[in-house]
Amino acid sequence: FWGTLPLFFLVPLFKVIKASFGMANYLALSFSITASVLFLGDRLRLSLGQKWHPLVVGMAQGIALFPGISRCGLTISSARILG
Repeated sequence: FWGTLPLFFLVPLFKVIKASFGMANYLALSFSITASVLFLGDRLRLSLGQKWHPLVVGMAQGIALFPGISRCGLTISSARILG
């Protein structure tokens, strides 16, 4: 349940997400976000409480709804950042 909770906050953005599939210039930003998170996943470690892990990983999966952002990359990198 806690891992899917962040998706409810993205429901108002579904029209924006759907419209972004047709914008080619948006992909450069999306690829940059993915690359940044992958880089931080390799370099950064945070010590949050265990109760925050499902929410953070759920937010990463929610952000990955945008085209050009790797769902697997964000999920694994956010889990690595959390430790």
